[in-house]
Amino acid sequence: MERAKQFVADNLERITVLLILIGIAIIHFFVLDKLPFLSFYYIPVLLAAWGCGRRTALLMSVLAVFLVVLYAVALPSNFDEKLADLSKEFNTQSAAGAPQTRLSAIEKEIADRKFDIHFSLASWGAFLILAAVLVGTLYDQKEKRAKELRHAYVGILELLTKCLECTDRHVLGHSQRVAELAVEVARELKLPENAVEKVRVGGLLHDIGKVDVSVRALQKSTGLSEEERKEIGAHALRGAEILRSVEVVLHDVIPIVRYHHERILNPDTETAALPDMKVGPELKLCIGIISVADAFDAIVSDRPYRPGKLPWQAVQEIEANAGTQFDPEVAGALKNVISRKI
Repeated sequence: MERAKQFVADNLERITVLLILIGIAIIHFFVLDKLPFLSFYYIPVLLAAWGCGRRTALLMSVLAVFLVVLYAVALPSNFDEKLADLSKEFNTQSAAGAPQTRLSAIEKEIADRKFDIHFSLASWGAFLILAAVLVGTLYDQKEKRAKELRHAYVGILELLTKCLECTDRHVLGHSQRVAELAVEVARELKLPENAVEKVRVGGLLHDIGKVDVSVRALQKSTGLSEEERKEIGAHALRGAEILRSVEVVLHDVIPIVRYHHERILNPDTETAALPDMKVGPELKLCIGIISVADAFDAIVSDRPYRPGKLPWQAVQEIEANAGTQFDPEVAGALKNVISRKI
């Protein structure tokens, strides 16, 4: 059952387009004047091209042509009303003993009508497949450029985080490691790829608010003063405020940055700081993943005030706080990921 649900979720657009195609084919069966109705097959084919790409659109167009041609060949009289009338007239005239010249004239009309139908079907099928290929190619090119742009902006984010962390050797590479571990945990939880991408970007940017924290406070090896503790603790809110300037691109990443240090499991968690941000179940899971990955890397890394712990010790510490500070499901996924590495 779970596999079936996952299959439907992964192929929802394709299934929807296929159902539309089947629905149009069923309606087509009951329509009297069938040739003009052929234009309706462009709907599922163009939807497939625009939403799924050239390969799916081509398959849909070929399937549509196959269904229509099969119907036209199997039931030619039912496919065209005029052809059906000519066939009836030929049978009637033949039974009544009409002259051969009259029967030959009707036969010629039937042949001409069949040629018109075949020509119309061939033209329609060719244009349908051509439309699928052209629109599908545009979709594939758009997706390729979008993928290149995503890779470029992730690369820029990685460069940005390295620049931010270069002032403190103890946290150098921290954001990159958090992002990589968070992606592994997200895939362990079988999150969709768009959510995995949010987790990756959230991991890279989760500490961007520390750009406003003094270097002295970040590198301090002794206990922090109350003012310094508040300064560091406010980096999540400051990070969210910084990212608001690019909200159009990073809308779903802002809550991850804002709440990755909050106990998001608490139903009383307030969102007053970001009143227009909706934190749904999937986004809560993304926040929980960053929170766990951030904590794990912090525990295993050396700090000015303490040495890093072993990975299994970090997992134990996170498990001990699962259900209060960390999401138990995410903590379990982290344990599975780390267990495969050690």
